[in-house]
Amino acid sequence: MSVIVLMVDSGVNSKHPCFKNSEIETFDFINGQIVSSNNMVTYGHGTAVASIIARKQNVKIMSVKIDDIENGIDEEQLISLLRCVSKTMNVDVINLSLGVNICEGTELFDICEELKNNNTIIVSAFDNAGAISFPAAFSNVIGVTSGSMCLKTNQFEYVESSIVNLGAKGGIQMLAWLNPQYLMLGGNSFACAHVSAQIVEYINEGITGFDNILEKFKEDSIRIWETHNVIESKSPPDMKKAIIFPFNKEMHSMIRFSHMLSFEIVGVFDSRSSANIGVGTRTLVGGDVLDMKIKSVSEIDWDQFDTVILGHTDELHNLTGGDDIRHLVSMAQTKRKKIFSLDENNVKRYELKDAYYPVVKSSQLPANRFGKLYRISKPVLGVFGTSSKQGKFTLQLKLRELFVKDGYSVGQIGTEPHSQLFGVEEVFPIGYNSNVEICEHEVVLYLNSIVHKLCKNNDLIIVGSQSGTLPYDVGNLAQFTISQMNFLLGTQPDAVILCVNAFDEYEYVERTINYIENVVNCKVVAIVLFPVTLSDGWRGIYGGRHELSQQEMIISMERLSKAMNRKVYALNNCNDMERLKDDIIDYFSEEGV
Repeated sequence: MSVIVLMVDSGVNSKHPCFKNSEIETFDFINGQIVSSNNMVTYGHGTAVASIIARKQNVKIMSVKIDDIENGIDEEQLISLLRCVSKTMNVDVINLSLGVNICEGTELFDICEELKNNNTIIVSAFDNAGAISFPAAFSNVIGVTSGSMCLKTNQFEYVESSIVNLGAKGGIQMLAWLNPQYLMLGGNSFACAHVSAQIVEYINEGITGFDNILEKFKEDSIRIWETHNVIESKSPPDMKKAIIFPFNKEMHSMIRFSHMLSFEIVGVFDSRSSANIGVGTRTLVGGDVLDMKIKSVSEIDWDQFDTVILGHTDELHNLTGGDDIRHLVSMAQTKRKKIFSLDENNVKRYELKDAYYPVVKSSQLPANRFGKLYRISKPVLGVFGTSSKQGKFTLQLKLRELFVKDGYSVGQIGTEPHSQLFGVEEVFPIGYNSNVEICEHEVVLYLNSIVHKLCKNNDLIIVGSQSGTLPYDVGNLAQFTISQMNFLLGTQPDAVILCVNAFDEYEYVERTINYIENVVNCKVVAIVLFPVTLSDGWRGIYGGRHELSQQEMIISMERLSKAMNRKVYALNNCNDMERLKDDIIDYFSEEGV
């Protein structure tokens, strides 16, 4: 009894000389039905694929032709076809030299699972452009790419991965075509066909079942791409009541957005030598925020809370020798309090045990992707800036709050180490004392995987970078914005909000906009002005800063908007933030993102 291989492609010219002794039945897929075909073929791809499978003995090819297959297939069409196969046909192997880059919902996976459970092996090629595609990436489908070491048609590479399963000969090879009769061609489609042909041989040998066939490929492969155990990023400790120490810049957002925290801040503490002692948080932060009197570390009531949120302490350690910090962490561990540290330096310097700190390590990287990335299915909004200390994180939290209030589900990647405390799902801490231990292409791979994961349950993804985006000067390595560039490439925002200062040179702002829009395919849709400027212009950032008056703010915004030909919004204006949110929604709706 012949092994039946159903191939979905551009149809097969069964009269081609290479099929002289082959058993081929041809069909068309029309209006959701698989019907007998008149074998009218105008494109040779399917003939090339079939010529590979037909080389095996005891095989019957059932070819389903998709019209206009050169332009791809959509997800609904593929689901409909596979459902029809499941209901009306009994085949051993389905060869898919096609797929979709974006897969919404679980329907495609579910029908592949149904076919697998009915002992049908689905073999699918990955996208020739190099992206992750479906159903090749599914766990119930054998996903095939071109193997770098596969020079012969019977050579395979076995891949230990949740995405790619096998490599096969996808390099240039002689294949049947229409006119001319033979062509030299290469691509993942033909690697996929070689795998299907080998499965025919295995079934003829009595080897059946998805897992058994993959195991046999592993035995016969010329190379095994071994994987590592991918370690998921840890979640912050569960906390109900917490204190924060010391009260520096990073802690301001926790006071400003305390209503977004899933726990209660019950105390704010600082070093005994700090000028903040006795001052209210509202005085230091400004606005209608949580107002708590800042106390000395010696005044902590250890029965009042379960967690210490420990901020960056390098400056404090250098100024004071770290005695207050040592006392705090020693007492916290003696009293068995949880510690959420903003960076790893605290953990190493004070030998903290079981303290949580956000970190991204190479062990968290997806394994054996061969450079394949996801095409992102949901709109991605980026927040970037021209410098540090511009309220970028404040803007991200404010927008998150407004979108959620309007009923949108928001996924988010924060680059501040305490992002997760506000419900931000993922943290990529590239700011001060960065806890990111991967670089360059690894960053792009990791962030792409994270953005894809966030797409599953959210309507919108917000990503926010650190500091400046474009080097202001190239006289020192510290000026180079390598981390920000990698973050931009990895997150690929569709729209960007640029945070600027009132004292930024327009030429620099314009270069930053051009850079962002040219590095990724996006639009800088708005500018948000930080309401602070330099107090003494000739001394630059060393001359101190002061808040702009309302009139100064209006003038700065009008001038900036005219110069950049973009809408400008004030960070400290609630009405502006509402308008910005509405304009973002309108932009994504108009662009169809």
